[in-house]
Amino acid sequence: MFLQCKIWIRVLGILMFALANSWSMMGEEYTLLSPDRKLKVQFTRTDEGCFEYKFLMGSKLIVDSSPIGYKMNNGNKIPGNDWVISNHSKRSFKSVWKPVWGKRSLVPDVFNELTLELAPRMKNGTTKLLFVVRLYNDGLAFRYEFPEKQEGLQSELTGFCFAGDYTAWSYNGENANIGPEKLSNIDGTRRPVVLLNVDS
Repeated sequence: MFLQCKIWIRVLGILMFALANSWSMMGEEYTLLSPDRKLKVQFTRTDEGCFEYKFLMGSKLIVDSSPIGYKMNNGNKIPGNDWVISNHSKRSFKSVWKPVWGKRSLVPDVFNELTLELAPRMKNGTTKLLFVVRLYNDGLAFRYEFPEKQEGLQSELTGFCFAGDYTAWSYNGENANIGPEKLSNIDGTRRPVVLLNVDS
């Protein structure tokens, strides 16, 4: 009886180890909703080690799987395939701010925020990267934060793979906004902020 118990314990241990390894290889997904729960961001580390995000309005997909990160001077990427999500946190914020000038004297500042800490699986001296996502009731914003100074950044790899040929209006400094124009008709560079009409 004692021998049978030892065998069962050993088998159970092997199964748990295999299951834990299979879980660690599966894609990780983190979801953030806007305060009114109408907008959603899904952030994923895929089975291949890529870091991507999606943006949805209700059940309608607005931005399909799109990459994040930076390209380094040495050709490597941050985050790389050997990076993992080492930590994450969420918070909600509700306040107002008073602009110096503009159409409104008070502007609501209400959002939900997700912070993901990305780091190499093996500690090799490379600094970690924080990916901070904010969802407002009327839009999405995100930024990168390096807790330590990072040398050798070459270019940003952030992508916006729109799920449709939407109508857009783009910020144009002190001049009138550019648009309306279909995304497929845009020739050249557009600066954020961009307003999209996704219903037409």
